[in-house]
Amino acid sequence: MLRIASILFLVASSHAGVLDKGLLSAFTSGTKKMNVVFQFPNVMGDVLSSGVLNGLSGDDKASKMVSSLKEQTSAMQAPIISSLGLFGINEDQVTSFWANNMFEVKDAELGPLQAAAALPGAFTIRAPYKVNALPIDEATRVSTRAANVTLQWGVAKIHSDIVWKAGFAGQGVVVGVIDTGLNAQHVALVNRYRGGPYSWKDAVGQEADPYDGHGHGTHCAGTIAGDANGIGVAPQAQIMACKGLDDRGSGSDITLTACGQFMICPSGEENGCVGRPHIVSNSWGGQPPGDNGWYDPVISAMRAANIIPVFAIGNSGPLCNTAGSPGDRPKLISVGATGPDDTIAYFSSRGTPYKKKPETSAPGVDIVSADTKNTGGYVKMSGTSMACPHFAGAAALVLSAHPDYSYDQVVKSLVNSDNSVKPAGSLWDIFCPGYPAGGSGRIDVAKALNLTSKAT
Repeated sequence: MLRIASILFLVASSHAGVLDKGLLSAFTSGTKKMNVVFQFPNVMGDVLSSGVLNGLSGDDKASKMVSSLKEQTSAMQAPIISSLGLFGINEDQVTSFWANNMFEVKDAELGPLQAAAALPGAFTIRAPYKVNALPIDEATRVSTRAANVTLQWGVAKIHSDIVWKAGFAGQGVVVGVIDTGLNAQHVALVNRYRGGPYSWKDAVGQEADPYDGHGHGTHCAGTIAGDANGIGVAPQAQIMACKGLDDRGSGSDITLTACGQFMICPSGEENGCVGRPHIVSNSWGGQPPGDNGWYDPVISAMRAANIIPVFAIGNSGPLCNTAGSPGDRPKLISVGATGPDDTIAYFSSRGTPYKKKPETSAPGVDIVSADTKNTGGYVKMSGTSMACPHFAGAAALVLSAHPDYSYDQVVKSLVNSDNSVKPAGSLWDIFCPGYPAGGSGRIDVAKALNLTSKAT
């Protein structure tokens, strides 16, 4: 007790931590224990501007970036972590993250947190941010016979088949899926899952083998790369996956940061990785209003590692300012949903005329893809969750044709209004005048690659 009192006395006149009011309210309303986050300042900008990455590329750049982030975040976090034992918080309760400069404390109680908040340092103790998968309805089972078509409508609508005929079907491209998991044994995915010990991470339940107790992640993966019944946009791409959402479709910044780190990890046995994905598909987000930058450092790290982050914009439309985060943030591509007639879906979220989100749109209504219940089933779902993997698959086709393309080149080819189809006017546009929910329009990957001038 004397040692604790001495620490509190020493920090009385220095800068100390902050206990978030919302977290305090949760405890005072009756919560006894909860998982909390100690959040420190974002250091990603310092790493990117320091010049340490100049002249580096590929794994060398990613490795140096990660080591620099670990060094800087550890310098901030370690003194606080080492002091937590004074307040009865054990080391096995703590998990540290370098991508977002934070650490989690499991099953924390109010008293120890109040004492820890008095420690010197620039940090905030807060509740985890919550996010959810972004379909608008439950999955509807589709008979195998009904699903047995050459091309599902969304895959055909963006003219994926024209690109395949030109020899580009996603070969050589790896797409990461952060979601509810993966049914890697599904007939449409069994040959698309990259496999091996570094293609799967379970940030929720720590299971060693891929699984999906919800189905959302499997459905999204099928749209990206499924190679049966015409469900996949890039049927020769490979899939790796991280379960950041639980079997109810819910997740937090803790699980999703863990997934982000898994995707960014540079190759090498010493890092526990064998190659980053080229694209990461994220069909999840928070509720509007957004404008919350909690995932910004992870996005910046992905971009620095030459990964294309793609996000669903959300299903809270059609009013303005209905987009959630991270989809409404910069440095990423957000995707709205269209129907078979190319009109914007009523549910597709929007930014404002001054904050133009999403950048583009893709099919997202009544999309048939892989089921998680068995190895050969199919389900139908709607949402911007379903539009996001259409874009991710289309980006895989572009990279298959142009392996050296940068983020800007891939995005420009798919989003540029000269290479996309402007959705027809929608009744819902009246609720957010001045900027349609589809951004520059519904993507057309054949036009993006200049393979035809007749694709409409």
